[in-house]
Amino acid sequence: MQPYQFVVLVPGVLLGAWGLWQRLGRTSTARRWATGHEKARRDAMFSRPFGGLALVMTGLIETLFRWPVTAVLGSVVWVASVVVAFAFGGLLQLPYPRWLEPRWLRQPRSRTRAAESS
Repeated sequence: MQPYQFVVLVPGVLLGAWGLWQRLGRTSTARRWATGHEKARRDAMFSRPFGGLALVMTGLIETLFRWPVTAVLGSVVWVASVVVAFAFGGLLQLPYPRWLEPRWLRQPRSRTRAAESS
C-alpha cells in the first residue's frame, strides 16, 4: 500500500467504526441518536457507516484493482455504499424502507404502535 492511501483509509475506518457502533446500539450512549432529530438519525443509520465503507473502498482501490474478481466486487461494494450513503443519508434523504433500520429500533416502535392502536 502506498502512503497516500492511508489519507483516505484511516478516516474511513474511523468513520465506519463510529457508525457501526451507533448502528449496533449495544449501549445507551450508542442509541442516543435514535431520540434525536431526523438528520441525526439518518447520519447514524446511513451516512457514517456507509460513507466510512465508501472511504475504505476508495483507500483500497489500488490494491483491489490488481485482480479482476476483487476489482468487480470492490466496485460493486463501493457503488452500493455511495448510493446508500447519499440517497438515504446525505444529499437526497429519500424515504428508506423500514427493514433498513436496526432491529433494536424497529421493535420498540412496533410495541408503541400496537399499544396506541388498542
